[in-house]
Amino acid sequence: MQLILTESGTACAESILNAREALITNALTPLTGTQRSQLERMVETILVDLVHHPKDAYPMCRLCREECCGDDLDCPVERGAASKER
Repeated sequence: MQLILTESGTACAESILNAREALITNALTPLTGTQRSQLERMVETILVDLVHHPKDAYPMCRLCREECCGDDLDCPVERGAASKER
């Protein structure tokens, strides 16, 4: 069974993601580009390590970039889940 959002649900999810992105962007304003890159690498390392079993990926999903989910493995949570499947 697949869950599909209604048009209203999609708009609501988009609004939430946009608000979160604005808050994060604002919070990271004091950091230089180098510091942001360093922080991104550290957070990705932590996210990969927090996945202990492939089933851990779904509750950890941040819904940040859905287009990266699945086979692409651009998402650190997906990479962590894939590494635990082996």
